[in-house]
Amino acid sequence: MKKTALIFISILFLAPLFANKKYSESKYFFTDTRLKLREDSDLSSKVITVLDDESCVLFLKEGISESIDDKLDNWVKVKTIPQKGKSGKSFEGWVFGGYLNPTKEVPEFSEENKLCLITEKVINYDKRGESVYSYFYIENNSACSKLLSYLIRFSGPNYETRSYASYKISNGKKILYLGFRMIDDGPYGAKYYKIDLSNIEKSQLFLSYDEVKGNEEFIKNNVKLLISYHEGYDGKYVRSPKKSYSMYKKADSNSEAVGRISKDGKVFLCFGWMGAKERQIIFEDKKEGFWVQCVSPVDNSKTCWIWID
Repeated sequence: MKKTALIFISILFLAPLFANKKYSESKYFFTDTRLKLREDSDLSSKVITVLDDESCVLFLKEGISESIDDKLDNWVKVKTIPQKGKSGKSFEGWVFGGYLNPTKEVPEFSEENKLCLITEKVINYDKRGESVYSYFYIENNSACSKLLSYLIRFSGPNYETRSYASYKISNGKKILYLGFRMIDDGPYGAKYYKIDLSNIEKSQLFLSYDEVKGNEEFIKNNVKLLISYHEGYDGKYVRSPKKSYSMYKKADSNSEAVGRISKDGKVFLCFGWMGAKERQIIFEDKKEGFWVQCVSPVDNSKTCWIWID
């Protein structure tokens, strides 16, 4: 009896060590496909309802681990959070966690009793990866609103696009700076947008390298294209807006000036590489804008900094 009790106690203490880290670090999750909500943690259990893609759920309890469709994950008990503006009540039940995306809170955009969360969705087309970040606003655990999505990565046989996001609170406004970079055998391009998310619940945007879709009124009043550069196959260059930039050795206007990019010059911005160790965007407290690294048009082996506002 003593040996059995010792083993039982040992299991109780060791169990947390084997808990899925995915559920210990996140509270909210989003489905990445249509998913059945069941009464129990079993494929034979009765289906309560079917959740749509990108449905929001609140994590309640972690269940058994199982491999389904080559995905090893846990069954989890969840509470659904309905989308704002749509009819529907909240349900509690069990789902297989292999089809749940964990979220990350954006403290800069959170308000009292409201959270702004990011989730990543990865889609494969013919073995090519597409990754999308989506922002959701959750209010009092009772309503969820999708604010915006943007393509963070897409790879083809001869090209790749990536994006780079930075956040800033400026003069009471919640600002998202979003940059895109595209490299191909032929064309090269870079864009940077400034998005005022102060009225965050009305955004409803989708941004990719080529276009911005969504709430037209919001785009007109709150989305600004700061810099754009594209080099096409035909050798023609398109830039908007046309502006010249001073280049500095450091992210400091008092540092050594190393040249100037004319309004007709090429601007090879370094942003867009997710996971880069170096800090590619630098804000200043009292200025509306940011410093960004770029490749020197004079010497491709060197980088410098330009100020964009």
